[in-house]
Order: sequence, then C-alpha cells, then structure tokens
Amino acid sequence: MMTSRPALVLTFFFSGLFLAAPLRAQAPARLLDAARTRLEDIQPDSAAALATQALDRRNGPTSADQLRGWTLLGIAEVMRGRPFVARQAFRHALERDNALRIDSLAYLHSDVREVFETERVTFQTAAAEEPAQTVTVRGPMDVSVIPSQGRYGFEVRSTRPTRVTASITSARGDEVWSDTESANPAANFSWDLTTNGAPIAPGRYALRVTAPDGPGKPPATTVRNFQVSRVRVDTVAVPQVPDDSLLPEAVQVRRPSTLLAGVALGAGAIVLTSVAGNKAFSGNGDSGRFIVAAAVSTAAIVGFFNSRHSRPIPENINYNNNLRDRYEQLGADMTTENRRRQASAPLRIRMETTRMDASR
Repeated sequence: MMTSRPALVLTFFFSGLFLAAPLRAQAPARLLDAARTRLEDIQPDSAAALATQALDRRNGPTSADQLRGWTLLGIAEVMRGRPFVARQAFRHALERDNALRIDSLAYLHSDVREVFETERVTFQTAAAEEPAQTVTVRGPMDVSVIPSQGRYGFEVRSTRPTRVTASITSARGDEVWSDTESANPAANFSWDLTTNGAPIAPGRYALRVTAPDGPGKPPATTVRNFQVSRVRVDTVAVPQVPDDSLLPEAVQVRRPSTLLAGVALGAGAIVLTSVAGNKAFSGNGDSGRFIVAAAVSTAAIVGFFNSRHSRPIPENINYNNNLRDRYEQLGADMTTENRRRQASAPLRIRMETTRMDASR
C-alpha cells in the first residue's frame, strides 16, 4: 500500500518528537558519549548537535561536562570546515582548563591540532597581556543584624566576569560560612550571622573574597577584617526575698520552774535556820536567816532570766518557706527571660579598612 507524502511528513515529525524527548532527558555525560561516537563515525553534524545539547544550562552540565563538551564541539566544527567557530569553542574549553591538550583526539581530522594550537597560543598571549583580575567588596561598615531574622549583605565587583567565592573565617582560621556567585561584573552575597544553626559568637572574623585569574596567575583576593559584638539589651533584675517580708520562725521563752525552785529554796532556808539555830548560820539572829533566803532567791531570779530557750513557730515557718519558693521560681523565670533576650539580641558588625592580599 502506498503512503501519501503528507502522511510521511507527519510520521517523521511525530517520530522526531518521540525520539527528541528521551534525548533531552539524557544526562550531559551520556550526550557527550554519543557525540564522541558520532565523531568517530565521521558524523560531525550529529556530534555538534549532541555536544550543543549537552552544554545547555537547562541540562545542568558540570564543569567537567562543559570542558569536554566545548572540546568535542570544537573538533566537530573543524570536521565541518568551520575553523573560526571551532576556535571559539576551543577558547571556551581553555577558559575552563588552560592546560588542556587534545592529542588523543587529533587523529579525527588533520586540521584539529593546528586549529587548536592556534587558539591556545592566542588565548595564552591575550591572558598574559590582560591586566590582573581584581575584586572589591562594598557593604555597610557598621551595622546591627538579628541572627536568623536579618542578613548582612555585601556586593563584590570584579574587573572581568568570573565566579567569586566569599568566605567567613574566625580568628583561629575556622571557616564558618562560604558561598559562590557569578560576578558580571558584580555579585551580591548575604549572610544570616549563624553557623551550624546557632548565632555566631562575638569576636574577630575575616571576610575573604577570591576570584580566579588568567593562566599562571594567582587568584585575586580581598580580605576584610571585622568585629562581631552583641548589642546590649535591657534585662530584668532577678528579685530576692525582702528581709522585712519574713516572719520570725521562733520565739524566746523562759522556764518558770527555775524561779519557783529558787523561791522554794529561799523559804526552805528560812525554815532550816529556824530549826537548826541561828548561830549555825549567822550570829545576827533572824536577820541571818533572811539574808540566806534572799541570796538563794536572788540566784533563782538570775537563773530565771538566763534560762531562755527558742520555741519554733510552725505557721511562720510554713509562710516563709512558701514565700522563698515563690521568689525562687520567679528568679528562675527571670533568668530564663534574660537568657532569651540576650540570645535574640542583635549582633553588631564593624568592618575594618579594606586591604588587598599581599600575595598579589
């Protein structure tokens, strides 16, 4: 049965759609493997298409994928008779690895080595004559930020488009934060002043910004030192139990038995002297008896006043204990509140003067 021309066109169209969908879904590494196979089969058009697809940012090619993709695309363009386009592809590859060599692929076409070497020399000459890459940092010199809620933002500018890495290190050299952005010519960074989920501790830190330079040149580096301090906040005074709020917990009492015993002894002394005779105790008659009795009674009175002892008052003790417990709980609550206020207090960042890395 004969098939009409429109039907054939539609068939090829939909077949291309069904074949293109899984091709787009493939990882860049697989696309590049297929491109290499097409080059070995002397199919540079298909190889160029596959390499271009692998380099599409939407497919997420890695740095290694990009290096390999530009290299294969350059070779494909040489085989297609387009040396100028090939040199542009080789330049992109050299920008990712200035020590790139393609000796293992030179056999694919007699002009591959010559075109690549021409671009490599041109690239290295231009890089040698190009001014050194520089990066500068712009940001607030003195600012307060609440950790996790606010962010410290700063801008990095480079003399040429590049990838810039910013990092924060402590005085001991420990890295507490880092990030990488593309600068063309500026990149914006922000830091929430936390590390491992906790606010950064007050102290001295350094902001280091680096960007790669041309072949054989050290990266451009800028360092800014800064101080982090905690902004003072109002805290609540922890209360103490007022002394005048406490009730006496004991009362002083005297023993009445001591006084009664003394009186009884005094009276007994009078009777005893009467029975035994006055002269046995005193030569003055009745007065002697009363003197002895008075002495005994006086001793008893003195002993009464000196015989005090404490008697606890249970009601007052319970009241004081409850009062102390309430103040202790109130003090614990105030201490917790003070810690919360201090933990949520803003951190102050004070930047020092910018300096260029001495290694450059």
